[in-house]
Amino acid sequence: MALNTIPLFQDTGKFYVYVIRDPRPRKKNVPICVGKGTAKRGRADQHFKRSGAKNPILNNIIAKCRAAGFEMQSEIIAWFGDEEKAFDCERALIAKFGRRDIKTGTLCNLTDGGEGPVGRIMTLEQREKLASLHRTPEIRAKFGAMAALYRSGKTLHEIGGSFGITRERVRKLIGKVGLSANEGGRSIRIKVKKERAASAAEQRAMADKGCSLEQYLELKKIGREMQAIGVKRERTPCGAFATQRQNARSRGIGWELTLWQWWQIWVESGKWEERGRGHGYMMCRRGVEGSYAVGNVFIATGHENSSQTKRKKSGLPIGVRLVPQNKQFPYAAVCMINGVEVRSLHTSESLAQSAYLSYLQNAWR
Repeated sequence: MALNTIPLFQDTGKFYVYVIRDPRPRKKNVPICVGKGTAKRGRADQHFKRSGAKNPILNNIIAKCRAAGFEMQSEIIAWFGDEEKAFDCERALIAKFGRRDIKTGTLCNLTDGGEGPVGRIMTLEQREKLASLHRTPEIRAKFGAMAALYRSGKTLHEIGGSFGITRERVRKLIGKVGLSANEGGRSIRIKVKKERAASAAEQRAMADKGCSLEQYLELKKIGREMQAIGVKRERTPCGAFATQRQNARSRGIGWELTLWQWWQIWVESGKWEERGRGHGYMMCRRGVEGSYAVGNVFIATGHENSSQTKRKKSGLPIGVRLVPQNKQFPYAAVCMINGVEVRSLHTSESLAQSAYLSYLQNAWR
């Protein structure tokens, strides 16, 4: 519908009537909003930006236009010296173009126009009467209910839907009870979600690692620092734990230690920096029996571990065999390396045991 078919009240003055159009090509520049402004507020598009935020229908169209790369513009239709004439023009245009909310036209206007006189000064009695409306128990209860919903994580839009008002109205009302955006709504939802995720991570760390998430991350940090100076991952706390546990399981030996228990045994021994096979320190089972468990393990060198191992029925240490037919070298050190038996003869049990430990040390390198 062309504007020249609308009867306008031509005049000059400080009041104007403007039209906002849909700039998208397929909408053919159709009018979507009619309003009245005043010269004190500057240009018509600035007036529109301030008032448009209160109209959800218009906001939706603006968002779609901007997403498509179009910016909204307003067009001043006429100026008036009398505000009532400006209101008459506004009402006439709204009636001609029709409103979307009542399915009579294309405009996003929510009223028939003519509201909101400019520069109205309320008397003290009128202000007191308006303020008293917000002091009734019913209104206070309503504000309190909105505030409670907001603190529980409900959004402004959800609360507005429950009370039949706009989200902006809800924002203003909960602001009266001193609530800020960080004290409710999406902020609370995000906070609760983060707390739940942190709690779940803490529970997983305690169940899987036997320690808090902070303690586990500290072990990971130690490992990263070691790898940064060239240490292999299997030599870091987490890597060494995983390797030893896997080796025990592959040998059919039970494993009952958590990562943190395993680490604390090493820390309390003070031998972590000297850990290693051969002449280094290792975690051993008492009597080479039972599972790797708290109370059944100790930190010792390979030699000390072999000296404390359970002797065989022959009474000889592991890796040492008696060769009775050889009177000169009655003791043999026997070790399997990569599936090949390595054997040497010795004059004493201690020399044979030392040779056996030497074979092991060379095999582990």
